[in-house]
Amino acid sequence: AKIAVRYRQRFKCDAIVDMLCFRRYGHNEGDEPMFTQPTMYKVIGDKIKSDAVVTGAYKQQLIAQQVLTETEVRELELKIRSLMSEAYEASGNKPDIESELRADWLGKNWAQIATLAGSRTAIDVETARYIAESCAPSNFPPQFSVHRKLAKILTERAQSVLQENDAAAIDWGTGEQLAYGSLLLEGVHVRVSGQDCERGTFSHRHCVVHDQATTTQDLAARQRDGRTFTPLAQALKHRENGTAVGNLFQISNSNLSEFGVLGFEYGYSCESPRSLVIWEAQFGDFANGAQVVFDQFISSGELKWLRQSGLCVLLPHGYEGGGPEHSSARIERYLQMCNDDESVFCADAALQVAECNWQCCNVTSPANFFHVLRRQIHRPYRKPLLVFTPKYGLRHPLATSTLDEFVGDTQFQTVIAGACTAADPRQQVQKLVFCSGKIWLNLEEHRKREKLPSDAVVIDRVEQIAPFPYARIREQIERYPNAHIYWVQEEPKNMGAWTYVQPRFATTLRECTDTRQQTGGGITYIGRAPNASPATGYPQVHKAEHNEIIETVFRL
Repeated sequence: AKIAVRYRQRFKCDAIVDMLCFRRYGHNEGDEPMFTQPTMYKVIGDKIKSDAVVTGAYKQQLIAQQVLTETEVRELELKIRSLMSEAYEASGNKPDIESELRADWLGKNWAQIATLAGSRTAIDVETARYIAESCAPSNFPPQFSVHRKLAKILTERAQSVLQENDAAAIDWGTGEQLAYGSLLLEGVHVRVSGQDCERGTFSHRHCVVHDQATTTQDLAARQRDGRTFTPLAQALKHRENGTAVGNLFQISNSNLSEFGVLGFEYGYSCESPRSLVIWEAQFGDFANGAQVVFDQFISSGELKWLRQSGLCVLLPHGYEGGGPEHSSARIERYLQMCNDDESVFCADAALQVAECNWQCCNVTSPANFFHVLRRQIHRPYRKPLLVFTPKYGLRHPLATSTLDEFVGDTQFQTVIAGACTAADPRQQVQKLVFCSGKIWLNLEEHRKREKLPSDAVVIDRVEQIAPFPYARIREQIERYPNAHIYWVQEEPKNMGAWTYVQPRFATTLRECTDTRQQTGGGITYIGRAPNASPATGYPQVHKAEHNEIIETVFRL
């Protein structure tokens, strides 16, 4: 395989490894292949008896060419068998075998990843504004024709960072751009692939801008200068020497094989730990075409093969009435594969992440998305990250951040506390509602529209579902000892995060200081009833189910 790769890299053409072999003992050592393949295994048996197999032929060739003598061949065979016997004996000794289970990374690429580590994921104001100004349409080539609507969008995105008003609303696409841009300026390779990821399925990213030239003269110029422009690669420049970031940033629309593309990106992330490697599904629902890669590799590769991966997977998720094939990223599948113990309360968040097999986040804030992406690189190890990204929230006015949430001492928040205007929160708050993802936008939207106060019902967002943020959840529960605890979700009861969070909330309640909370009624579910399908295909039914969830949350 290594020779084939070297050939491909040297001569820039495909190499095929055609491997022809047989299983000497059939399917396994306890099998009898003669039951079903008598002719084939008679030939194989005769060859083995006469030593006319590959190893036998190779030995005879080495001896004939006087590379080795018969004595030296026997000594090599004995040495190899001795090594195998010793290893087999050692495997029965638990202390000995555990001493061998240490990370053996794939080559020198893993050396010195600790130099990128650091708990601080925030950047300074100057860096944020430098990125925004560099990627603004005013820095595009003079002859490059940007679509009128897109030019307005990109200009407004830049201005949301550049203007002196610290309360300016930064949207999802801008927060994502700041994450990529800041990592690129630190020398980190950023690689993004997925179906329609250059623009973004929901037209929010626009990392690659297309020339809108239509006249013959414009077309000639476009053919000469290039039909597309990638601001993060071509306009963003290193401040030290003024050279463009260039190939440090790569984003490519992929073909329609989730299995093939995700498998490739997983392998790339294992080989390139100094890169932020991202694969985005067009809809989270479509990731089921790559379920083998999630099950066999991403979720368990570190445990099975001692191979860490920092792969980041973006899975658009949210119930907007799009039907059963365009609503759910199947959060429950990924949570079911988490290796944390539901009955063990752990207050050390850093230890939790280090020991988990992967992280599952349902992020609603652009700043939080910025921090969770940068956190992937700024740590001395690598863990896969699954982010259930918004569709409805990409441009929602409630789903924005201000510049001060990206700078200073800010960091990723596993739980974002809801607003509370009660004069005496410990007594007045009747409902403490936990939720994750888009449903929070719907609840807050309803509260604002109906002008409902924030004194009796408090809504907290769980931004990192796994590993479960026990300490932060306990902190929030203890703030409102008189409140009943609820979990609300838009997915059916047998889907979404409910079955994962329910036992972990029970574990958290047992650790609360208030005796009534420890022995109370636990946590109550609000959401859709169990269903075989992720979502209904009827808009009217979807709306009725949605309204019932919202009304139940605010009903006292």
